[in-house]
Formats: sequence, C-alpha cells, structure tokens
Amino acid sequence: MMRRISAVLSSTSGLLKVAPNPSKGELLWSGNLSWSTDELAVKSINVPVLGTGSEDQFLLSVRNASADVALKVFVGMSTECYPTIDSPRDSQAVYYTEADIDSFSSENNALIVGDAVVFSGDGGNVVPGVIYYVTSVDGERFQVSLRRGGTVIDVDVDEETNTVSIVDEFFELTSFDVPAFAIDTTTTPVAGLVSKLVSGFGHYGGRLMVAKAAETAAAFNCYMEIRRA
Repeated sequence: MMRRISAVLSSTSGLLKVAPNPSKGELLWSGNLSWSTDELAVKSINVPVLGTGSEDQFLLSVRNASADVALKVFVGMSTECYPTIDSPRDSQAVYYTEADIDSFSSENNALIVGDAVVFSGDGGNVVPGVIYYVTSVDGERFQVSLRRGGTVIDVDVDEETNTVSIVDEFFELTSFDVPAFAIDTTTTPVAGLVSKLVSGFGHYGGRLMVAKAAETAAAFNCYMEIRRA
C-alpha cells in the first residue's frame, strides 16, 4: 500500500546505465545529493525507467558521507497534483507574512484550496523543500498546513518574503535509515552504507527522497546506486 508523504523542492536526475540484458550485480543507475553547512531541506532525486520488468527487484545502496547526522531514505513515485485547471503552474512571490492570522500574501494570488506547494526560503516559519497544502484563500492571502485538513502552520514573523510553487506529490513505497559515517566502527560492516532490495523502477521509474535527522551538520553528500539483484 502506497503512503503519501511530503515532497521536495530540489530534484535532480542521476546517471543512467542500462544494458540490453543486465546481469546480476550490474550497475544500472547512480546519483548524488549534497547539503551545505546546516542546511535544513529535504532533497530528492529522480530514478529513470530502468528498462526491465515492473516487478523486478533491484539492489539500492545509499552511502551517507556525513559524520554528524543520519539520513532517512524514502523510496516511491511522484505524480502531478492540480486540484483544478486554474491551479498556477508557475511560482509566485510572497511579499508579506502576517503572524497574527498565520497568513502569506501574494500579489495576483492564483492558489486555490487543495494546492500542494513548496517554498524556496524559510520566510514565515516554513521549511524549504517540504510540501504544504493550501487550506484557505482570501484574495491575496492564503494559509497552509503540513497535511490536507490539518492545522494551519504558525507564521511567526511579520513582513517576511518568500517564493511559493505548485509541486507534484510523493507516494511512498518503503523507507529506511542510513546511519552517519563513523570511522573505526565495530558495529556496522561498512559505516554509513545501507543496501536494500526494492522494486517498481522497471516500467515507471521513481523518486528517492532523503531527509536529515537534524539540521546542524557540516556540508556533506550522499551517493546512491541501483544494481540488478
């Protein structure tokens, strides 16, 4: 059963290496994500169609290069979410926030209730890259929640600016944790590396979303690869 979770702002594609008849252990795809110092953001990377059956299994390996924070990896697929044909396809600037009514204001606001959106900055007490849902619209003003029908988020500062964009939604198939890299460890065979059997990338492709366990951390990257199981 698929479970819908928050999607992301920054999305990239990895390197596709598909052989006509891939053999067991052959590298099919690889990709990389990176975080700057103390960056608070959920990152994603798209996995292309791998040219094999939709029920085939693959070995997904994720290496965490951070010595400070663990990672949570979500495996799934994404789909566009436009409640109506009037939903805006482009980003729009937020020129004002109001803490007393927990609202954002955008000139020529085209958002409607139900839109799934992300913000590019943290103005208004939001996390860049995390999906929010528009819960109310009143002219230029709108409010958002972390889930459909949920509590409106607390806008903590007046007169903040930001940029908001409509995004697709992510449906989770499975998830797992990747510990921080540790030197001279005796508890993990390969520090900061986890491999899992996954399926679903054959005919449809998919997406990997990666979240940090904490904000504070030095700059680091995360390497991922998929091999034929």
